[in-house]
Amino acid sequence: MCDPSTPVGQTPYIWRIPKNDRARAFKRSPEKSFRSSDRYTIHRPGGAKNLAIERALGQLENDFVATINRLKKNSVLTSKERTTLCWFTSAMFARTERTPDSIRQLLRGAQDQAARLERRRNASPTLSEELNSMRINTAPDYVAIMTPKIADVLSNMSLTILVTGDNAGFITSDEPCVQCIPYSRQRPFIGDPNVEFTMPLTPLHLALFTWRQQRDLYRPINEDVVDEANSRAVFNCNREFISWKGMIRDCWFSA
Repeated sequence: MCDPSTPVGQTPYIWRIPKNDRARAFKRSPEKSFRSSDRYTIHRPGGAKNLAIERALGQLENDFVATINRLKKNSVLTSKERTTLCWFTSAMFARTERTPDSIRQLLRGAQDQAARLERRRNASPTLSEELNSMRINTAPDYVAIMTPKIADVLSNMSLTILVTGDNAGFITSDEPCVQCIPYSRQRPFIGDPNVEFTMPLTPLHLALFTWRQQRDLYRPINEDVVDEANSRAVFNCNREFISWKGMIRDCWFSA
């Protein structure tokens, strides 16, 4: 998603655009974007750390790069490459902040309440400490639980790679995976027979998972379809989205 017009000798950058103030778009290196230190480290009592989730995500990212290189050539994907794509998409769905942070807030409230009851009853802080451990490890636990579940569902859906030559390309965001039921106001969920589950893979490629059988793996699309996908992405994002070349179209902000 780095801007291809980055001057020679300058560090590549992406365009980060606040959802609610698009006039304040700014450039930032991808290494400093949407990252959090030790977010997926599992913390054990006594200070021990388990890096299993971080290592698994790192390996998945490496496998994904190899798959993307073949995808850019419109190659037929092997079953392993398709599995990698499903797992990577699922991991991107689970790695975002919105849901885990909401769970963490709920656990913090439960922990405070348990601690008050333990003090009132002069009881051992067993429950409050357990809730605190769950709160600290919310992000890695959520990834560990949700990634294989969503990947299993995606592997049973039909996959289409939408390909565009549109200058704006596909945008992505802090919530890159979008679930949508077209022409419906009902809350989308991945099991709905009409759901469309999408994630941008590159500025020119977007993965579309549906329960409808598709004929071709790769489908060239026009600007209107790109704008529809980007409109969904803007609506779904939490705080910021990323535009390949810093381009913004008014239609992306239409309901």
